[in-house]
Amino acid sequence: MIPKIIIRLDAGDYYGFGHLSRCLSLSNELISDFSVILIVKTDDKIKVQKFIECNSNPHDFKQTRFLRKDMNINDEISEIVDQVSTTNSFLILDHYSIDESYQLSLNRQNIKWLQFDSHAKQKFYGNLVLHASPGSSYKMYKALISDSNNNTKLLLGTKYSIINRKFLNKRHEVTPRSNLKRVFICFGGGKDKGTTFKCLNMLKNEYLSLLEIAVLISDKNDDIEDIKRIASLNKNITLHINSTEVQNFMADCDLAIIAPGTLSYEAASLGLPMLLITIATNQLINAKGWSLSGCAIDLGSSDDSVKNILNDNIELLIKNPSILSSMSKKCMKSIDGLGAIRVKNEIIKLL
Repeated sequence: MIPKIIIRLDAGDYYGFGHLSRCLSLSNELISDFSVILIVKTDDKIKVQKFIECNSNPHDFKQTRFLRKDMNINDEISEIVDQVSTTNSFLILDHYSIDESYQLSLNRQNIKWLQFDSHAKQKFYGNLVLHASPGSSYKMYKALISDSNNNTKLLLGTKYSIINRKFLNKRHEVTPRSNLKRVFICFGGGKDKGTTFKCLNMLKNEYLSLLEIAVLISDKNDDIEDIKRIASLNKNITLHINSTEVQNFMADCDLAIIAPGTLSYEAASLGLPMLLITIATNQLINAKGWSLSGCAIDLGSSDDSVKNILNDNIELLIKNPSILSSMSKKCMKSIDGLGAIRVKNEIIKLL
């Protein structure tokens, strides 16, 4: 019998699609050795199904099940425990409702699991904890490993970055950036807390006329009409809604203005230097890590104080192409595209 893996994640307009993107990329690697079942909590089943279709090989069969979006956490735990135990599956968790009680419920049933993390703020009881941030470290996690489960293995750092095949295939076509001419702006496929609109408003007119700017947003963006208006008034801005070709836009650009979430790993894999604006607390470790590694410049959170910092750093990179080139090379070096294989091998060792 083919061993089974159940992946529980969140995705949709509220949650964004970063969790789904990396879980699909991992499952595309796992599918050769395992039967994979996705269990998704979402506010938009149709959009999730379309995303899965666009990011999976046609011959790779994955079952997808949806949890009720109003399901309480105790009912969810019961359902997950039942499904994992009944099918004797390995479990992968990629959502932010996993507290100590959740983990202990799994632990009592002798369930084996891998847990994605980005906060480094709670105890861990699982077999594998994965945090691919350049800012993650053993020192950060040492005190968080439960005394009752000293066998927990930490998978830390960008060597475990899980990148979509579309980006890995495009990686071979890019070269280090040498001049700033084209800018990519995107803050994910979910709610962006007004950051795209703010960002476009912050840019000096001289940069709007000097640079070509590709803007990617979801059709559920709260500021979509205002963003359309700005794009219509600036011939150098091209607006793309619900695009499934993010890798092509990134590959064609010289700088990304993005949040330090999943997009930051994808940008790094394509050698794309980054200006990072944080829109969620789970991105703080990433922002610091990418900045310290020389791949990005951390601009802080998306409030009005970012305005001068944003424009000052664009000016810096226009006038100093050597800095842009150095950032680009460090991005390419930070991710080798083998993260999903390394994670699969760690799971195989446990089974």
